[in-house]
Amino acid sequence: MTDSDENHCPVKVDELIDLTSLGISLSDVTWTRVRMTSDAWISVVRKKQRHHHRNDLVLEVLEAAVIDVGSKHVKSFELEGLVSAQVCPLKPLIALSSLEKMYVIDLETKDCRKWNRFPCQVLYWTWISKNVIGIVSQTDVYHWNIDTDQLTFMFPRHIRLSGNQITGYSSDTYLSWFLLRSLFCETDGSIGGVIQVFSSEYEHSTCIEGHAATIAHHTFPGRLESSRVLIVAKKLTNKLAKLSITELGPQKNFPLVSRMESFSWTNHEDIPSLLVCSSGLGMIYLLTKLGSLFVFDFETCAPILLHHRICPDIVFQAVLDTSTQGVIAIARNGQVLKIEVDKSNYNQQQHQLNYNGIEMRDLSQKTCNKSRDKQLTTEKDDNNRNNEIISEEDLVTHL
Repeated sequence: MTDSDENHCPVKVDELIDLTSLGISLSDVTWTRVRMTSDAWISVVRKKQRHHHRNDLVLEVLEAAVIDVGSKHVKSFELEGLVSAQVCPLKPLIALSSLEKMYVIDLETKDCRKWNRFPCQVLYWTWISKNVIGIVSQTDVYHWNIDTDQLTFMFPRHIRLSGNQITGYSSDTYLSWFLLRSLFCETDGSIGGVIQVFSSEYEHSTCIEGHAATIAHHTFPGRLESSRVLIVAKKLTNKLAKLSITELGPQKNFPLVSRMESFSWTNHEDIPSLLVCSSGLGMIYLLTKLGSLFVFDFETCAPILLHHRICPDIVFQAVLDTSTQGVIAIARNGQVLKIEVDKSNYNQQQHQLNYNGIEMRDLSQKTCNKSRDKQLTTEKDDNNRNNEIISEEDLVTHL
């Protein structure tokens, strides 16, 4: 790598926050305990020791720590029997759940705004809008509207998701198209993915294969209104992957946009994990389980950047950085990373910034390496972790 290549590198990666410096143990930095629904807050369910005065015992309990990304201020919330926590992406509210109930708490006053009892055993839940929480059970999907306090059955889970690990649930901004994402272990030990797509307008579900998926909004050239776009990434073989862009109907006076791009895949242990879209820049960011970044053009699906290493550890959460239209991501080593593509370089050389030739240039040498005492595991443990079967406690090893 020459100095000239270094200066023209199209990706800038900076450490925004080190979670361990805020009192978060690395053992709590897992997919099941850390949630980031927007670039404003991060929630962590962490272990805390509490002294029981009557019996003079030290008990280990769980509490929710909410981190303001801007100020790095940490606020704690407690709930008896806490299982999971997640901050609303658009309002200063946090939802806390136990095995049987869910509570919505005001982040500023800590007052309880709403609570509800689960209708069944819950496998996964998440905010999908400023006032709706999606709840996934073994067989069905429900929505809880905290404004009306209504719990509504939405659709049954498709049989192809039976026994799969639910990895995400999301929707478009109009709450008319929904994605239920899942992973499973293939017979050869590799990881497969099935995504259930449900339309409330058509009242119909279908399943597609893919490891990562999202629904974004984008205004295509010649259009006056934005379109809803389904974006799916799938690893096809150990050497090939694909990204597809499909405009969701109906669309008046225009044919629906459909694009697909196949691209090389170099790490047989890695899989597509996270998709983040910037309609403003016209970019689709694909992050992999093992910390590589791919960038594609939103309208043509053409690759802009391939195989760019951003972190030496597993990356398991990512959202759009609204200030830069880049990405904020969380890694297992406790780093919150700010990732930004050089927009001036992109504008000048659109579709030609294929840095596959930079050959997996490892930005971690400058921005992601942690001192040895902050490493989550030894190199041997890391190799073992990559070969694990899907684990309910630590799904992040396969994201």
